[in-house]
Amino acid sequence: MRTRKAASLLLSLLLVLGLLSGAAGALADGAAETGTAPEAGAETAPGVSYYITSLEDLLALADACAVDSYSQNVTVCLQTDLDLAGSDFASIPTFGGVFEGGGHTISGLSLTANRSHTGFFRYIQPGAVVKELNLSGEVKPGGSAQYAGGLAGNNAGSIRDCSFTGTVEALTSTGGLVGANEEGGSIENCRVSGSVTGQHYTGGIAGQNLGSIVRCVSSASVNTTSQEVAADVSNLSLTELDSTTELINDYTDTGGIAGFSSGVVSACMNTGAVGYEHMGYNIGGIVGRQSGYVESCTNSGSILGRKEVGGIIGQMEPYLTLDLSASSAENLSKELTKLHDLLDAALLNAGDGSSNITARLNTVSGYMGSASDDLAYIAGETVDFVDNTVASVNDILSRIDYVSDSAPAILGDVEAAGGHISEAMGWLGEVNRDLDIIGQMQGSSYNETNSRLLSITTGSGGTASASTTNPAAGSEVLIYFAPDLGYGVGQVEVADADGAAVPYSFLDANTLSFTMPTLSGDPANDPVNARAKAVVVRAAFSPAADYFEQTGSPVCVSTTAGGSTSGLLKR
Repeated sequence: MRTRKAASLLLSLLLVLGLLSGAAGALADGAAETGTAPEAGAETAPGVSYYITSLEDLLALADACAVDSYSQNVTVCLQTDLDLAGSDFASIPTFGGVFEGGGHTISGLSLTANRSHTGFFRYIQPGAVVKELNLSGEVKPGGSAQYAGGLAGNNAGSIRDCSFTGTVEALTSTGGLVGANEEGGSIENCRVSGSVTGQHYTGGIAGQNLGSIVRCVSSASVNTTSQEVAADVSNLSLTELDSTTELINDYTDTGGIAGFSSGVVSACMNTGAVGYEHMGYNIGGIVGRQSGYVESCTNSGSILGRKEVGGIIGQMEPYLTLDLSASSAENLSKELTKLHDLLDAALLNAGDGSSNITARLNTVSGYMGSASDDLAYIAGETVDFVDNTVASVNDILSRIDYVSDSAPAILGDVEAAGGHISEAMGWLGEVNRDLDIIGQMQGSSYNETNSRLLSITTGSGGTASASTTNPAAGSEVLIYFAPDLGYGVGQVEVADADGAAVPYSFLDANTLSFTMPTLSGDPANDPVNARAKAVVVRAAFSPAADYFEQTGSPVCVSTTAGGSTSGLLKR
């Protein structure tokens, strides 16, 4: 009897232990899905959620996010307001998950280290989401100080229903919320108040916008104080003069919402003051300089500046840039040197002739020598010309004006010299030949297609068009063919300005795709300053096999790109 009771008791004990083991396993599984902030270097599993309930939790998360893959597929939930004053918080390096602020506020943000890409998040990765987070404090990095914002230095993800109140100061790409909103990045329903100060690409929401900014409001003052902007050209080369924005001793590209935008700005509002009186270029109530799309935006703030100032947009591209590259200036200098040498040869041949002709040709040679010297000065001594100020640019223009003003005098002297040609026909034959060469040099024509980034030529049998007339370097370009009745797309050639073939592929029978080649810059990391190389697309349309059945025409004519043909039908 006692044996049976002992067996029953043992069985009951085993059942209780089994139940406890199952409960412990369930708790272990639950711990994999939720928890507090991780320790630095810990690994994560997809779908993990962390709850930030203290400053220590936030600091632990920042340490763990030093690895870019750590936060991917992770949800972080802020459970309370936090004050960072006096803490060691120095940004979350990179974030690729979902950060739910829950409407809470993190105050006391202070980021002043010498570095670029500065904000509460340094980088927000593609696919990441940050929402309902409020921040206050100051972001004032030293050193190179590029890409600075209250919420993020660079954003390639999605930011929604967030705000920043405070001060942001940097040099290049400075925004109240983000320094640069990258292509594919989006900012929606966000607000900024306080002050934003920068030299180039400065905006109340974003310094640069390549993505989209929708339904955002800024009441921040943007570049409303006088600031001496110094430019260092001690190590400047001619190739670096291709981009003149950073050489101008003043603010450039300043906007109430974005300093520069090649993306979308929609339904945004600015109420803060933008710019300082008589300072700055490209100053706008919404966007300072834009080549993208702006719609349904309003501005009620005061807008001040020196040049290209607008209530909504300061400057809309296409815009003019000063091209002081070595190649163009040196080519002009070489051509003028050739002209000068030709006139010197003419003087030698005319040495025994009329003193009037010799004197006038000496005058012509002097003018050509001055023009050649001026162009050589532009090509070889441009760095001294710039001299850190916009006034130096005006000095260059005045030299060019001097050469232009000399042209009528040159032509007048040549005309007067022509009156004496009859007195020395025999020994001026060489002069005439030289002047013919000069006439051929002056008679060159301008071809508009040389200045286009994308040109399309077709023969008979159809037409072709492009998805854009001003494609950016590294962007995809689509060519749409529209063959006439009875025709189809025949031979196609895509070449760059150097004549090199550009790879392409057909998406369907009448759609061709290729990537715009790059002339200079890095379209992947700095698309704003990258330049595309010109491309020409040549296409021919060939008659279809059933051309006569389709058209009912007794005659078929086909030409290749670059020409046409016509005929007369005799009966």
